[in-house]
Amino acid sequence: NVKRERKILREKMNISEDSKVIIYLGQGTPVNIENDKKTFMFLCKALELIREEIYLIIRSHPRAEDVSYYSNVPQNIKLIHSLEFNLSDEILPLADCIVSMFATNLVQSAILGLPVISILLPDAGKLQLSKVNLDDFPLNKTGATIGIYNYDADKLSNLIKDIILRNMPVKLEKIRIHDKDRIEAYKELMVFTKNLQNSTFPAAEHKE
Repeated sequence: NVKRERKILREKMNISEDSKVIIYLGQGTPVNIENDKKTFMFLCKALELIREEIYLIIRSHPRAEDVSYYSNVPQNIKLIHSLEFNLSDEILPLADCIVSMFATNLVQSAILGLPVISILLPDAGKLQLSKVNLDDFPLNKTGATIGIYNYDADKLSNLIKDIILRNMPVKLEKIRIHDKDRIEAYKELMVFTKNLQNSTFPAAEHKE
């Protein structure tokens, strides 16, 4: 029960029900850290434009070696690292919105019915996916998650506001694995998940 878990988790972390909470699922593994930095900095720029107090909870990647850059957030952000509360994926239900590049726990978030934003910048997440012959995070194609594909901070900021401030309903398609018109997207998702679990993503080229 997502609502029940949300209430329990917020009480545990001393976060009120009215507070706006975003969870960022970090992908800062040694081969992907530069892409994760770009994505996180872009997210922070968008959050600064909202000018509302927001809790930003960081769920760093289990193989991350450097998480120091997550500390550089705007003044309107209350930063929490999930490790402070010894929590992992079970933290997802407390969020108003989940943000990442690509991750298997984005699939879990979508199954829970949570709003999910997949940020795939041209020189970061989208570039990384192209190295395994994917042009998008598969659930973006199904409508179960929302893709952001360029450095448009205003667009991302407005989308997040629509979700967390509930100015308008954000309707996402439920995951329906038997829809014939979605079979190809789910095949891509299976390949993506396998590659992610096997850590086959090559390191992105770093340009000075």
